[in-house]
Amino acid sequence: MIKIINSIPYSTDSSCRLGYFQHRTILDPTYCREELYITRQGTYFLYVEGRESSPYCFQGDPFPATGCDITVLSDIEARIWAEHRLTPDECEFIFPGPKAS
Repeated sequence: MIKIINSIPYSTDSSCRLGYFQHRTILDPTYCREELYITRQGTYFLYVEGRESSPYCFQGDPFPATGCDITVLSDIEARIWAEHRLTPDECEFIFPGPKAS
């Protein structure tokens, strides 16, 4: 996916995925997935997707549908996301040093 934010393209294809969190299976209506990426320039962003009963669904008419989005994160926001969504070993590998939260 590519999304342009403030004239800067953020692409899941050309960035490095650092980790992900998944809630439920893809067949579950509450399924959602969050993936943390870093660009070549060192900017973090979060790619999210979800089914019709997830926080990331598209509220279409007349029915909600699967949705996806990209959000830019600060270094601190990316670290806090990782601390809450990844295992301690994964988080330490990506962000060595003391915890942010």
